Amino acid sequence: MDERDEGGEWNNVPAKKNFRNMILLNERNSTRNIMKFFITNLPVGCRPWDVLEFMKVFGDISGVYIARKPDKVGRKFGLISFFDVNDVKEMERA
Repeated sequence: MDERDEGGEWNNVPAKKNFRNMILLNERNSTRNIMKFFITNLPVGCRPWDVLEFMKVFGDISGVYIARKPDKVGRKFGLISFFDVNDVKEMERA
């Protein structure tokens, strides 16, 4: 996470489906709450399954989306959805 992003407010992000750069896990018929996190500064060539492997230690992942185009500053970004997060602060540090 970018150091400039610390202390900001969380925003609700609507879920989008049927993207090539998305992995959805256990999403159907689920009544559990989902928490979404914005991730940025991803390395070039990073794929959803790379993020999934790195982030699965922090909780039960619902899905991962990586944008095909970079943001306005040129950084690659995405969203990761969790059913449960073990430790949010530790995840943010990693």
